[in-house]
Amino acid sequence: MDGHKNGLSRRSTECKDHRLAGATFSPSESAAMPKTGLVALARSLVHQLSPKNIRVNCVSPGTVKTHFGGQLWQSQTAAEENVKTVPMKRFAEPEEIAGAVSFLASDDASYITGENIVVSGGMTARL
Repeated sequence: MDGHKNGLSRRSTECKDHRLAGATFSPSESAAMPKTGLVALARSLVHQLSPKNIRVNCVSPGTVKTHFGGQLWQSQTAAEENVKTVPMKRFAEPEEIAGAVSFLASDDASYITGENIVVSGGMTARL
């Protein structure tokens, strides 16, 4: 358990047994916790940075075909189970997440700030 309390490693993304203070969390719930913190941070920074014409937004991806999310899609068994939670019945490609980030950085999104853009293929777990 990496020598850390509650089975948590140094990085929250490597939660081994998804327990904290006696509560048990699913992998998706464990992933949602740090995302929720980032959304709150972005929303709080809006008031400080908007007067300087700096926009602050978040992108919350669903399962993306990257090394980071590999345990959810690399094996056929895991992929079949996890894709059931995605209405589009597939996982995102990295370029699809990059497209949302590119849009937010563009002039087309010049009046968007303090928002969380969910790019999840319609997954029901929303932030």
